[in-house]
Amino acid sequence: MAGEAVAAYAVREGIPCVFSTQEATEIPALPDGMAGMYALRRFMKRGQLKSLPSRHAGIGLDGYTQITSPIRRYQDLIVHQQLRAHILDTVS
Repeated sequence: MAGEAVAAYAVREGIPCVFSTQEATEIPALPDGMAGMYALRRFMKRGQLKSLPSRHAGIGLDGYTQITSPIRRYQDLIVHQQLRAHILDTVS
């Protein structure tokens, strides 16, 4: 929810941001259970990072950015810094 909310805010406010995207894919009929879930991952396309928002088919959102782990992912840190700069600019 945080990633979707921040992506929408960034688009609305014109904040440059790193967006996570994933193209949709055709998924054939798969077996039930763990085997089917494993096979499903094999059919999904890789996620991509883009400077413009685009659909993330894997989670079903039109805009998404990763923001919740700035200590572990550099992309999250970039988004945090962009938000911080925007907030400081609007406050002063």
